[in-house]
Amino acid sequence: VQQVMSNRGKKKRKRKHEFAFSGFMKCGNCDCLITAEKQKGHHYYRCTKKKQTCNEKYLREEALVEQMKSVIQKVSIPDDWAENMLAELDREKASIQNEGAAFVQNLKTKKAEVEAKAENLLDLFIGGKGIEPEEYQLKKQKLLNEKLDIQQKIKDFEQKGNNWLEPMKEMILASSQAKILLSQSDNQEIRAFLKNIGSNFILKDKKFQFALKIGWRALAEGEPTKIFPNWRRGRDSNPGGNFFPNTLA
Repeated sequence: VQQVMSNRGKKKRKRKHEFAFSGFMKCGNCDCLITAEKQKGHHYYRCTKKKQTCNEKYLREEALVEQMKSVIQKVSIPDDWAENMLAELDREKASIQNEGAAFVQNLKTKKAEVEAKAENLLDLFIGGKGIEPEEYQLKKQKLLNEKLDIQQKIKDFEQKGNNWLEPMKEMILASSQAKILLSQSDNQEIRAFLKNIGSNFILKDKKFQFALKIGWRALAEGEPTKIFPNWRRGRDSNPGGNFFPNTLA
């Protein structure tokens, strides 16, 4: 309580300026952080030059944001496309659930059969029906391995199952909402969106660069009209799937 009261009495240092992309990027020439400063009413981004002399030039915030928005434009999809894709995901989810239930039930049946064989083997051994201890142990271990393998398959399916559906749904929603950022001037939202779709943000020769995550990279490099019609077929050939899997290798 004393510490809280003490802190209340301290004056908080106010930041003179709020730079949305300060500390967000690294210099592509010397790997130092990119900082910002205000000059004549405009925000400029530059290398901190803390490691060595660097020739990276200043970049005005408006020019930086324009480059960022060009990337956002590439990963944006129309609302009707998003609606169609989300509806298709719902159908896919229902189909997977039905197929999954049958798959798990089949594995459980096999497991029960293995357990029955193990019990019969034990009965034969105890009853002295001509099975030597060494043979019994070998057959018992083989059946145990089969049972463990089946149990692992059931566990893997229950843990993974259709876990690709939810991330894909989130990506579709984010892609459809990306265009909203293009009409707004909220640089903090632009920063948050870019962090969600990529990493390793660099400013080099006044050019904004970064690594798009799988899925977003395919969306940026391809044409949505070519990606959407085939995304289900791509998923069928790549179970466990990625976003827009037919183009995401």
